[in-house]
Amino acid sequence: MKKPKLFKKFKKNRNANETEDKNINQSQEKEEKQLEKPSEKIKSKLISKTLFILTITATVLASGMILYRIYFSKIINQNRYATIISEAKELESKSEYTSALLKYSEAVETISSEPEAYTEIVKILLLKNRPDEAAEIIKSAIINLRDLTSIGELYLELAEFYYRSGNYEKSLEYGKKAIEYGEKDRAYIITTASYLKQGDLSNAKKYHSTENYNATTLESTAISQESIEYKFLSILLVGEDYEYIEENLNLLSGYISDESTVGSTQSSNGNNVIEYENSAHDLIHTLILATKSDWETALQNVITAKENSDDPLYQKTLLSSVYYELGYPGMIPTLLESERESMKNYWDGLYLLGVGYYYLGDYDQSARVLNDAIEAGATDKNVYLFAARSYINIDDKEKADTYYGWALDYSEKNEKNELIYEYAQFREEYYDINSALKILDKISKIEDYLPALLFKAALLSEEERWDEAKKLVDSYPDFDKDYIALIEEEYYKDITDEYLLIKSSILINEGSHDQVEELAESLRNRRLIQDDTYYYIKGLVSFHKGDLTDGTHYLKKAIELDRIGKISEKASQVLAKI
Repeated sequence: MKKPKLFKKFKKNRNANETEDKNINQSQEKEEKQLEKPSEKIKSKLISKTLFILTITATVLASGMILYRIYFSKIINQNRYATIISEAKELESKSEYTSALLKYSEAVETISSEPEAYTEIVKILLLKNRPDEAAEIIKSAIINLRDLTSIGELYLELAEFYYRSGNYEKSLEYGKKAIEYGEKDRAYIITTASYLKQGDLSNAKKYHSTENYNATTLESTAISQESIEYKFLSILLVGEDYEYIEENLNLLSGYISDESTVGSTQSSNGNNVIEYENSAHDLIHTLILATKSDWETALQNVITAKENSDDPLYQKTLLSSVYYELGYPGMIPTLLESERESMKNYWDGLYLLGVGYYYLGDYDQSARVLNDAIEAGATDKNVYLFAARSYINIDDKEKADTYYGWALDYSEKNEKNELIYEYAQFREEYYDINSALKILDKISKIEDYLPALLFKAALLSEEERWDEAKKLVDSYPDFDKDYIALIEEEYYKDITDEYLLIKSSILINEGSHDQVEELAESLRNRRLIQDDTYYYIKGLVSFHKGDLTDGTHYLKKAIELDRIGKISEKASQVLAKI
């Protein structure tokens, strides 16, 4: 049966509708899917951004923690550094130098970029006569310090040490390094003076140029250590300008005391003189070695030279003596070498030329020139004395011995004791003790020259001739009283320790240990002996009493405090027995 057309149409429409609905549904699904895709992208982006923020936050927090730890670690190290420095200074104030050095080294390990520990280490090493180690410490400081402004000062310390020791090659080396690292006045002063000690006027003038100094040092009215030293060096460098030399010797004469140190009183020209201590930083005592008497002699020689302008050779000889009196004999050859031929019969000039060569270390030349002076008829004991010293340095002890004998022959009665003392020291070193004792017997009244008496007592003690040593000391009833009085007046302060060592040896041999300790305490309380000698005596007494523990402690303390090595050698010998 055929369906009606209407049905067909309806079916057709229904199919069309279904197709349309289907298309609509598909379109809706497509739209929904299209709507879903942007949402997922946004979500993904949000997640990525969140992770990035979290990563940055974590990094910042971690960096903050690191910086926090670095900051507080730095604070802790700085506090620790300050504590260690304080502990080191405390040890140093007690003269416990080895322990102080260890502490300062610990400070360097804590913060290697700070200068204070290096500075203190260098000072202690120089105090203990260990300049090579000090130089190595300065090299280490150059590598580690952030700021190198303190390096110049450290090199200046080293230069001054070598200058005081008479090693002018080294004082030049480190004076120039101090200049390289920014030091001015004092570095130029030490370098100029070192060249003058070597007789090198050309380089001395170069470093003494006014452009190298601060304006205040150069002021004519300035009164400071640098200005005084600058004026003094100018006197030496001006040459044969006798007017200038006289004027400035007069100007500076008020600053030269009987002990060649600057005092705290008013000078003769009315100026207040700054007080200086004879410390590592104060070169006034080192640069100007002349005493008041030497200074006055130099001044008189300049006046005489000025008055004898018609005799140039005599003038040069007088100026050479000025250099000698002021402590710079190495400059003499620059004046007199060219006049050697014309001085064949002028022994005064030949003598000064020979002395100049002696101080320059040219001992062969010195001996030859001094022999020329003797052949020219020299009658001054000093000509023979310097000839003897020159021959010692060229290992001709026979000639040295001969010239010492001639020096004695030409010496005045009031000059003999000091000369005999030197001659006896030569004999003891190059011959034997008995030979030296025979020379000392030439002193008719040995108690009149206590250094010789002490030396003789020391030689007798070394030979264990205790009765003779005691008799020698006891032969002078007021020996202790008078000797200590002289020490207090600083006539013989440089040999105070020798007195205690000799006296102690005699008393210890007698078993009078308590007397030794009382004597040591008395001298120490009056600051008349060095601490190293005091502790050496304490250790020696303890050792002889059988107290090895205290003996070891005191002897090690003596070694710790010894600056030049003399007591260390004695203490080490006793420790070896323990």
